[in-house]
Amino acid sequence: MFFYIILIFTFALRKSCKVKKRGEYAVRLSGLKEGIFELTYHIGNPFFECHPHPDISGGAVDVKITVQKRSDLLVLHLMLQGAVRVVCDRCLDYYLQTIQADQEIYFKYGDHEEELDGNVIMIARDAHEIIIDQYLYEYIVLALPIKKVHPDGPGGVPGCNQEMIQKLNQHLVKEEHQAIDPGWEVLKQIIEKTN
Repeated sequence: MFFYIILIFTFALRKSCKVKKRGEYAVRLSGLKEGIFELTYHIGNPFFECHPHPDISGGAVDVKITVQKRSDLLVLHLMLQGAVRVVCDRCLDYYLQTIQADQEIYFKYGDHEEELDGNVIMIARDAHEIIIDQYLYEYIVLALPIKKVHPDGPGGVPGCNQEMIQKLNQHLVKEEHQAIDPGWEVLKQIIEKTN
């Protein structure tokens, strides 16, 4: 049930997002000759409104794409660099997390569209464009660190909201030091002797 609510909410957000034009984040294939070409995009808050994520509430990311077109293959080398607005895992305040990603996607020509591997996708030979906004979104999310915490300020001072840290410390459960079972103490001494 919960999954369906999230799915409906995500669909409603995507439907209401303000996309400038169809194919805004697309690589046009029609008329593209064999060779190497470069494209640049700027991803801003409207992009993140169309691709909601619980950890990201906005940002600015510059994307440089090197397109290599061959007769049998299309290679996209994506370089993403910028900052996204995320919630700190420690103090729950928003901060800008810098991100950087360098990925390649391979598009092979075939008779239908299919994802063959994580970075290898088959596209139809008569395809006119490749919409890449979902790939950009996924690479931005993958560029986020697992633990999102404010960077330290000057002099090593934590950048977190100090008022929230004080409140968390007030409710911190302190462990009482319990006496170690004598049987475990003997085992600990044996381990220390063997090392």
